[in-house]
This record gives sequence, structure tokens and C-alpha cells, in this order.
Amino acid sequence: MIDLVDFGGTYISLSSIHAVQDEVEDDRTTGVVFIEYGPHGARASFEGSAADVMRIIQDWQRKASAHTLGQQAPQPILASA
Repeated sequence: MIDLVDFGGTYISLSSIHAVQDEVEDDRTTGVVFIEYGPHGARASFEGSAADVMRIIQDWQRKASAHTLGQQAPQPILASA
């Protein structure tokens, strides 16, 4: 199952994400989220929130689980956040 998502111009495999963090300045979120991914801890940032990224990951996990259990036909996921 393909799990690539376009996060602000950077295609990231959802299964390779290690950490998701909102940027914070003066105890307030700035509207920028950082994603750490890949075997060497590459980082990407884009406008959005960690909650948005986590929703995308959870949706992908739910679909992957259903596919593994044979509940639905496999469909590649290519989304834009």
C-alpha cells in the first residue's frame, strides 16, 4: 500500500515518520509543523498543525488495517496536506 503524502512540497512516506511537532514561540503555536522522518532523521516543515498530520497518519493506519484484514480493496494513498 502506497503511503506517500505531499507535505508542503515534500513527499514523505507515512510509515517513515518518527516525530511530529508544532513550532512554538512565546508559549504559542506559530502555525508551522515539523516532521522528522526517514532513517537519518530528515526534517521538513510546512504550514499546518501536528493534529492535522496525526489525523492523516491515523486515517492511513485505519485504511491499512482494514486492507490487512481483507475488509476493503487496496487503494494507493497520495494526499496533500
